Amino acid sequence: MPDQILKDAAKHGELVVFVGAGASKLCGSPSWNDFANSVVATLQRADKLSFL
Repeated sequence: MPDQILKDAAKHGELVVFVGAGASKLCGSPSWNDFANSVVATLQRADKLSFL
């Protein structure tokens, strides 16, 4: 039954596929943790962030 629901959704253009960070990491994109650390480091270098 679930297979038919997916097939019907795809046939009617109503299927949305969500891909997790695993696929983007294979393409060289940073993980959310790496991205956040990069943003923090950039803000700190620009004197826009203080850890005090």
